[in-house]
Amino acid sequence: MNILNNSTIDTVIDFANVKFGMELTKEQVVGQLKGLSFSQTLKLLSTMKNDDGNGFSEIIDLSSVSEAYGTVATAQPSRATIRSQGSGVEQRRANISNQDANRDAKGTQRFTAGSNKQPTGQAGPRASNKTDPDDDQRNQNAAGVAQNSNQSAYNAQEIERLKKAAGIA
Repeated sequence: MNILNNSTIDTVIDFANVKFGMELTKEQVVGQLKGLSFSQTLKLLSTMKNDDGNGFSEIIDLSSVSEAYGTVATAQPSRATIRSQGSGVEQRRANISNQDANRDAKGTQRFTAGSNKQPTGQAGPRASNKTDPDDDQRNQNAAGVAQNSNQSAYNAQEIERLKKAAGIA
């Protein structure tokens, strides 16, 4: 936190309000600052600049300050206290803790390596048709050879017909 209005008093009041939800009066702060040495005052400014609440509370006594006003039935916390309680950090931490607890409670089934064996390769999807892939390849090759043989015989007949038509044979 930076020094407000070049005033240590205003800065202490604002820091106590934001960090602790305490509403200090100018008289309370002046009374406490008068009792500090120069090095303690520099340390106080340093703790406020570094946003160190523990160091601040060691130097400034907040125990004498009342946070709420009115009777017990009507006493309400200050706006700064309400604002600091809704910072979101605590809520995010609670959400993360709840998510971790829920995730751990579900207990998903885990397998060791090699326990969930699945078929792979060509035979995997065709589990009902259990033919050897080599046999399939041989059948395809035989069909190709037969087709090529038929085409060759047809080509030979066509050549003979063309030769007769040309009068060469």
